Amino acid sequence: MSLQPASSQTATTSQDACYISLLGLAEYFRTSQPPNIINCIQCLQALFTFHPPSKVEARTHLQMGQTLMAYTNNIDLARTHLETAWKLSEPLLNFDDVKFDTASLLAELYTQTEQSSLAKAMLRKAIELSQNNVYWHCKLLLQLAQLHANDKEYTLASELLAVGAESAEEANATYLKVLFLLSRAMILMIERKTNDVLALLNSAGAIIDNHITNPHHKEYQRCFS
Repeated sequence: MSLQPASSQTATTSQDACYISLLGLAEYFRTSQPPNIINCIQCLQALFTFHPPSKVEARTHLQMGQTLMAYTNNIDLARTHLETAWKLSEPLLNFDDVKFDTASLLAELYTQTEQSSLAKAMLRKAIELSQNNVYWHCKLLLQLAQLHANDKEYTLASELLAVGAESAEEANATYLKVLFLLSRAMILMIERKTNDVLALLNSAGAIIDNHITNPHHKEYQRCFS
């Protein structure tokens, strides 16, 4: 039996209904043809007037940042919302999707605004925090490796991809491991390290033949290699 006063429970229920209604309206306006982004953003902004819990607030700031990046040129406002979402979500437990989606998108924004060092720092912090979530850990490692490769920092990119392959192996994520091996082989090809490339391709090929049973995954990775 709840010890929370009935009036407090009613207020909480009413507030939750407001959150859901505003989020629903925001999504309706976003997916309209054509999208009504002004009304979408106004609905999300209105949610903050209810002083929502940290998780709701963080998720809403993330949605604001995503919407602004996708539909407007207001990069500064998008950055403000994403940085707020990261500040709120970083210390929260069991909130990985919002936390790491924010980090990934914020790194993308920093990259677009030619702030590569900020993007790399953001991803390194997120990678450190995501070690217990193999999906996000691998995704963020790939994103950071791509940034280093774009900056022609091939050794760092290769090292990150090697870490990714090890993480995937520890998690028994065979498909991901092969993707990391093949991605690393491409980096080593740029560096003209032929022997290392051949070793990685042979290793990846053996895994594809012996451990990957999904025919679509197998064919895709054979084409990749």
